[in-house]
Amino acid sequence: MGQPTMASAGGLGALGGAAPGAVPDHVAGQKTNLLGLDQNLAAALGYFIGLLSLLYIFMEPKEHRFVRFHAFQWLFMAVMGGVLSTIVSIPAAIAAVDSKLTELVYVSGALSLLFLPFGLLWLLAAFKAFQGKAWKIPVIGGFAAKMAMK
Repeated sequence: MGQPTMASAGGLGALGGAAPGAVPDHVAGQKTNLLGLDQNLAAALGYFIGLLSLLYIFMEPKEHRFVRFHAFQWLFMAVMGGVLSTIVSIPAAIAAVDSKLTELVYVSGALSLLFLPFGLLWLLAAFKAFQGKAWKIPVIGGFAAKMAMK
């Protein structure tokens, strides 16, 4: 007998033998329906071009879980970035209103250091996507995986 094919190994076909409910790594040669890019390139570009990720969420078929996973992960990172920006700006806004609290500007400066690990996670996720890995960012990666399956 020959080697079992991906299609015969649990009926997963192009998913590369991933467990049910898991986001598969990229399978070489798979293209997106939108723009016809390799899925790993499309997923990585989505981290830098947010509109592209939004289009992948709405226009890619559900079978393209790898691209959809990274698009949702970008979306959750973008929302998290907006929340972080708001938190960082609150002390500066208070200091602008009340001249007795100008020291709060320093708090905003200290809080802005949170953008460093945030940015590093963002770059790492884009790099892993380009490598074809379905790497999950802690906490939000699980939510992105669930959304990619819907």
